[in-house]
Formats: sequence, structure tokens, C-alpha cells
Amino acid sequence: MQRCCSPNLKAHMVLVESMDFQLEHIGLYAKQDVKEGAINEQSDLNLRPVIEAGEELSYDYGYNLQPEEGHPCFCESANCRGRVR
Repeated sequence: MQRCCSPNLKAHMVLVESMDFQLEHIGLYAKQDVKEGAINEQSDLNLRPVIEAGEELSYDYGYNLQPEEGHPCFCESANCRGRVR
């Protein structure tokens, strides 16, 4: 799994075996449909592109950086912010 400015995963806080919010876990879920072997298809129910079989999973940490803070980003996505923490 890699970090990317245009990720195909999103994070949700998940409670496991407890309703104590101090013990929550992070669950990563697909932002798009997932279809094994899909080739440039789109779901009939959801018009977002699918995550292709073998495609690398990516997640955005969501840090807000000040100018010149962090390190250069090399994700090459269309929405690249140029810097990562």
C-alpha cells in the first residue's frame, strides 16, 4: 500500500469489541467498486471507475502542510499537492 494524493482507499474509524472511542481502530475501505479482472468497466449502480485487479492500493494521510514543510511527493496523480509529511 502506498500514499497518494488521489487515493483509491478512504479511512473510517471503527470500534472493535468495545464502544470506547479511545480504543478505535482505523479501517481502510475502497472508494471505488472492486471487480476482479475488470478492464475499463464501470458499474451499472455506481459510475465511479473500478479498482482493477492487481492495482496498487493507496491512501492519503490527509496532513495539512505549510509551504516548504514536508518532503517532495512523487505520486504523479492529477491532484498531487507536491509535498508530503
